[in-house]
Amino acid sequence: MKILFCKSNTLGGMLIRFFTFSKWSHVAIELGDSVIDSTFSKGVAVSSKESFYKRYDYIETVEVEVDKELSTTFLINQIGKPYDWSA
Repeated sequence: MKILFCKSNTLGGMLIRFFTFSKWSHVAIELGDSVIDSTFSKGVAVSSKESFYKRYDYIETVEVEVDKELSTTFLINQIGKPYDWSA
């Protein structure tokens, strides 16, 4: 499974990095040709890898070993849930 650490140079991206003391403004998970992420406007949603990559100025990918069936099931069950403001 690939975890995508994303950086956006938009005002929102810069504010997120400033207030979280991070060089990243977003994190997502890539599954095949799709990306699952959560935004305040859409909640947890799926996008094509192509459209997702266009939204960010820089993306660093980290490959992690996971139980593919278990993690894929978990991620699919999150789709449609609202953005988690408490996280």
